Amino acid sequence: QDMQDALQHWLSVFTNVSVISNQTTPFHWDPHSQSNWYDMLVMVGNYEDCVLDIPMLGLQFLYNPGTVVAFSSQLLSSVGGNQCYFAYYMRDNIHNWIGIPCGDWM
Repeated sequence: QDMQDALQHWLSVFTNVSVISNQTTPFHWDPHSQSNWYDMLVMVGNYEDCVLDIPMLGLQFLYNPGTVVAFSSQLLSSVGGNQCYFAYYMRDNIHNWIGIPCGDWM
């Protein structure tokens, strides 16, 4: 019943959110995500020299506070200073549990 009550107030299209603070994250590949779903990262804090590295594409980006990035489930983020990011993502098992069909590209 508590989960049903919480779902009445969940205002995000994403089924999950994680908060990660003052950590360097390793390479990440999300095997539970679908290829047509994007994860979203929101960076906040007081830090310098953060890099978002997408090794499968050979790309690196400066990742300053206030940056929002949507991507398809792979990243490396390394930082110095006080930082926090919110990672928004989706899971099939949550969609199945609440009876919402999986979306398609169109």
